[in-house]
Amino acid sequence: MAEHTPTPWHVYEKDPFVICEGGGGSIGIIEAGYPGVSEAEQIANAAYVVHCVNVHDDLVKALEVTVAELKVFAAMLHDDFTRGQINANIAKAESALARAKGGEG
Repeated sequence: MAEHTPTPWHVYEKDPFVICEGGGGSIGIIEAGYPGVSEAEQIANAAYVVHCVNVHDDLVKALEVTVAELKVFAAMLHDDFTRGQINANIAKAESALARAKGGEG
């Protein structure tokens, strides 16, 4: 599988288009005025996609560190109920990490 365009990505409004750019080139072009979707919503959608892409790697790294630290903490607990709750949240986080990395979780 090919690698995605390097981040950071940016959104530019160039009437009548909204252009997402990154790595020195265009990633996507949205024609403003698409039927049924306002221009403001199209711009907001493009900005949201770009924002999510730009923070993705940092969020994955932060969650990986958090999961590792929670595993150490859970192993030190003597309270089975609390350890069970923490382990359930670890499982949810690991599932989210798997999806964020392109797998199934």
